[in-house]
Amino acid sequence: MSHRHARESTGPALLSEQVGRRVELSDGTRLGALMDLTVALGVPRPHTTHALVRGSHDAVHLVECDAMSGLTATTGPVRLDPGVDLRTPPGRRTDQRRPTLPPDEVLLMRDVVDTQVVDLQGHHLTRVSDVLLSRDGDRFLVLSVDLGAGAMLRRLGLRRMARYAGERSVDWHDLHLTSPRAHQVQLATAGVPFRRLGPADLAELLARLSTAGAMDLVRALEPRRAAAAIRHSHPRVGRRLMQHLSPQEQHDLVSAAPAEDTPALTHLVQDRAPAASTGSPRRYRRTDGWRLHRPPRR
Repeated sequence: MSHRHARESTGPALLSEQVGRRVELSDGTRLGALMDLTVALGVPRPHTTHALVRGSHDAVHLVECDAMSGLTATTGPVRLDPGVDLRTPPGRRTDQRRPTLPPDEVLLMRDVVDTQVVDLQGHHLTRVSDVLLSRDGDRFLVLSVDLGAGAMLRRLGLRRMARYAGERSVDWHDLHLTSPRAHQVQLATAGVPFRRLGPADLAELLARLSTAGAMDLVRALEPRRAAAAIRHSHPRVGRRLMQHLSPQEQHDLVSAAPAEDTPALTHLVQDRAPAASTGSPRRYRRTDGWRLHRPPRR
């Protein structure tokens, strides 16, 4: 993939325009092409930390961004610093399909672009078209994701059409990621956005996740917060979640809830409405995600 025309250095860079850039060894010998960049979740300033580089004979290397120069330049190749040994960190070889990442990191192209995310402020489930980056020294700072059709058209080479398409971006700190890797990292990481949400916003998030994803989230919360989120949810969502919990988990949530919420949560456990278990499966729309039962207004 050839390096696309980059944006002006004063504006944000696009992740898609970094993919395919030439990567060289310190002596100028071609190593390969940039495939992806990683970022740690749950940190106040999410800088890119590693670059995934495809070399010759399908060799793939995970290189620390601090061991590279020219990564944030608008022109020219990316070059490894002198002394970088590709056999060990900061330039170790890794598996292309399942690269070994630090436990709190995700790959931006693989785990964010073209995956669905939840906008925690606007309460939308939507698909990411690109990632906006800011140049901060020799590394990129992740700013936001582009959700507009223009970014997708631009990636397809339809730049003229992209000018007339709408643009919409959401701040990186206002997102919940739903791809498999990002989902698991968020559950295990402190400081990620869902951990600061109140009951009403958690209920909005639970309504937009698959049953498995929502159950993972419920189990990652303290019982009192999980109980409050379920209590604020639409009755169908609350019933579905409560009845997917084990008897012990149900007991823990009901016990942790305020006394005034106990009857409602107990009812969700005992209510065997057909839609909760044996009814038709939830309908899924590719662009909108799961059919929503939004929390009732309070």
